Amino acid sequence: INLDADGDITIQNINSSSTSYIGNSVNGGAIDLDAGGNVTTQNINSSSTSYIGNSGNGGAISVKADGDITTKQEINSSSYSKQGDSANGGAIDLDADGNVTTQNINSSSNSHKSNSGDGGDISAKAGNDINTQDLNASSTSYRGDSRDGGVVYVQAGNDINTQDLNTSSTSYRGDSGNGGVVYVQAGGNITIQGLISYSDSWKGSSEGGGAIDLYAGGDLSTQDINSFSFSSGGDSGNGGAIDLYAGVDITTQDINSFSYSHGGHSEDGGAINLHAKQINPPEGGNTEKRTINTFSREKKESGEGKGGDVNIATNNVGNTEILTVSSHSESGKITIESQTQEPLIINGSSMITSAQVTTKIRGSEIKIDVGDQGKSGNVSINSSGDLNLNNVTIESDTKSNQAAGDVN
Repeated sequence: INLDADGDITIQNINSSSTSYIGNSVNGGAIDLDAGGNVTTQNINSSSTSYIGNSGNGGAISVKADGDITTKQEINSSSYSKQGDSANGGAIDLDADGNVTTQNINSSSNSHKSNSGDGGDISAKAGNDINTQDLNASSTSYRGDSRDGGVVYVQAGNDINTQDLNTSSTSYRGDSGNGGVVYVQAGGNITIQGLISYSDSWKGSSEGGGAIDLYAGGDLSTQDINSFSFSSGGDSGNGGAIDLYAGVDITTQDINSFSYSHGGHSEDGGAINLHAKQINPPEGGNTEKRTINTFSREKKESGEGKGGDVNIATNNVGNTEILTVSSHSESGKITIESQTQEPLIINGSSMITSAQVTTKIRGSEIKIDVGDQGKSGNVSINSSGDLNLNNVTIESDTKSNQAAGDVN
């Protein structure tokens, strides 16, 4: 389906999907809308669905406008199979010189009884603002292997407001692939609910979490950010790198980029970097602590996975617990420094590179310990102006023949 206009395009539902109830479904068809003015639609559907056989790929969807893009219902280019394999989600590209306003965007791959394919790439670009609901580029299999999550790219000249961004890979019976890359950049403020780019396998091995990069010229506000690798029955991959940059303040809930294996080997926790004038406490204020987890944990004794490093550049941070422990190798380094020629204030926080702690994963509490073979990480706090510490705990001791971590 191809629609091209020098002015506006206004249309109701656009459907180029494929559905089969008794056999395989084929690929969804490509949809291309290009307007010199605005594009306004209801539902756009190029998915592939099979209830008994295999499903095909979701079709590519491209919407371009010199003005605004507005979709009042879901954009869907997913691949879903109930009984067989699901193929890949289709690429979705929205590009407007003005604003982009959408409901849910779905380019996932989902299979209930077999293997799932890759999540499709999702790109949304706007000269002004972007306002969306959930963006889903995940890969999920309930009884087979899942493949990689797709890339999610969101860029706006002004503000970005979204709900959940999900490009994870999850398998309940097999191996899980890599979490997808998430890149969000705004000239103004960024407001996001949850960011999910983990790799999670309940019975097999998990690959790595995807990299998450958020850059805001103004404020950056999110709920939980997850780019970990978790395996209950096999090996776990690396946690994904997480970079948050704001020209003004950062407000977040928990940030997770760890590697955890219950039955195999774990790899490294991912590096976490935060840069802002002020890093605000979670929404719970003084009654709630944000946790930053980038540990490596496994039950086998021969592990080499390391905790990830945490680097924070700010003038004010509080109500934060930072955990970089490795059960059998090196814990990650923690560095907190002030911005140029400014004082540094740290309130009600703890930095842990050695102690045993309890954290919640999948809603259950697990114990994380540096172990007898682990090495504590270094902790550095640097200020170019005054340094004010209020109710701050640093744990970087040792229980093995390794030296304790340096604190300076």
